[in-house]
Amino acid sequence: MSKAPQPIPFKVGDVVSLRGRPPFFIIRELLPDGKNAVCERAVFAGSGAYVAVPSASYSSYILALEDLVKR
Repeated sequence: MSKAPQPIPFKVGDVVSLRGRPPFFIIRELLPDGKNAVCERAVFAGSGAYVAVPSASYSSYILALEDLVKR
């Protein structure tokens, strides 16, 4: 008997970190495999808001969902 797919606990725009440790990331895309996400680094902008970190060159990270926790 096969297991039913588990719902993904994240959505695009969520602020996450790797097991609760800085730096923080914003999820930009959930990959079709259901196990990874494309993320950008984020910084706290005050008033509870996070923004993507501007950089000279665009950079993103592919992170495993199992390693992420919501902020």
